[in-house]
Amino acid sequence: MARYVTPLEEEIHWRGRELPDAYVPLREAIVFRREFFAEGEESARWGLPREGSREKPSGIAAVPVLCEGTEEGAVLAFRFGEGRWTEPVVQVLEMGAFFIGREVAETRRRYRNERFLESQVGVGRLARTIAEAAEKSGGEGVEVESASPRREVYKTATEQIRFQLKADRVLLVEAEAKKKRGRVVWEATEEGEKETDPGRHKKDAWVKLAGTYAEWVLLNNVHRIFSGVRTSPARHPVLPEKWGREDEDSYLLVPVDGGGFRGVLVCASREENRNYHKRDVEMVKEVITIMRMGISHAHHIETLEERATSDGLTGLLNQRTFRQRLSTDLAKLDSRYGCAVIMADIDHFKRVNDTYGHQAGDEVLKKIANIIQKTIRKADMAARYGGEEFVLYLHHVDMEKAKQMAERLRLIIEQTRFEFGGKEVVITTSLGIACYPSDGRETRELLEHADEALYRSKQEGRNRTTVYRDFP
Repeated sequence: MARYVTPLEEEIHWRGRELPDAYVPLREAIVFRREFFAEGEESARWGLPREGSREKPSGIAAVPVLCEGTEEGAVLAFRFGEGRWTEPVVQVLEMGAFFIGREVAETRRRYRNERFLESQVGVGRLARTIAEAAEKSGGEGVEVESASPRREVYKTATEQIRFQLKADRVLLVEAEAKKKRGRVVWEATEEGEKETDPGRHKKDAWVKLAGTYAEWVLLNNVHRIFSGVRTSPARHPVLPEKWGREDEDSYLLVPVDGGGFRGVLVCASREENRNYHKRDVEMVKEVITIMRMGISHAHHIETLEERATSDGLTGLLNQRTFRQRLSTDLAKLDSRYGCAVIMADIDHFKRVNDTYGHQAGDEVLKKIANIIQKTIRKADMAARYGGEEFVLYLHHVDMEKAKQMAERLRLIIEQTRFEFGGKEVVITTSLGIACYPSDGRETRELLEHADEALYRSKQEGRNRTTVYRDFP
């Protein structure tokens, strides 16, 4: 009687009874990778429990089963009754072990081939996504928000990994430069994929990683696997509390470093005692390699788009992009809700340039642009309109609210101190406001009326705000 057993079985049974881990014939074959043979009194020492008594074999033989140099298990043979083996049992078992090992290797090769083909499909999808995103983003006038090449790369990579590993959830975590905090930029679940926080600078998006294994993986650039954490919690939390789920039992954490991205990819499973393996890690790393190239390419695209849509000196939108986006917003706007356009011009800017030089003038422009950016809301937008002139769009505001915001901006600029050549200089601005729909419904009309209101502010002494509808 013979049986094939593997070292991965938690319990090895003989006729319904458990064999001890230290059972010598098995240990010799699996642990020491050598054959075991005993007959007569020697074999009787290794009797097997049966119905309350020990059944003594008259012969025992065991040989290891090897696959590509690694022990996979053992073949055990027992003889009961009088007499001796009539066949060269060790040689017979070795032949059987050879065929078992070959079958294991073939099955494993088929499995690897299937996984490889599946992974190549994923790699192909990632490559196509990158190419398509680049093509969409290459046209003139296409905005970053509409093309979203980086988001497409995030989505395709996490979706592919979740499919390959049959994970319940995949998180892509981006780390801050100092690696103390992280934020989830994309989450793939059974319910679908979502961008968890598109706002890079949003304060509540960043979570402290201190004391978690996510931080350890990030700092050491080494993957970690955790299994059975529901019943046997890890020494430290795997993830920050904000990202954790009570029903998850197993995790695979793999570092991501390159292509302008630094972070951790997290695979989570609710399956009890799910064991992620080396082949899972290798597959994730393959996808991450492609993802890094995609992120790098997306970053390049976004940089080109930013240059095409932004003013190089101030970082605000340029005039062309502002007009495009304003036209888009006005087309969607319900007439029940107002909005406003504000034109702002720096008073006596030429005097600053002539007296202190163009470098001082550039410093004034950059500082005022920064003040504008900090003053407006997320739904609003601002642009450098040309020279020392700026334009703002205030979403869903009435005339009074627009005037309050314009006055607030004017006072902040007036109270800001500029110093050139050891001399403190006061900078002021003149502003003009046009409101939708009372002062116009089209982009051209609103901009022209805001500019006329600005001109009136200049005529009446500068450093003031004028609303178009207040004209006599």
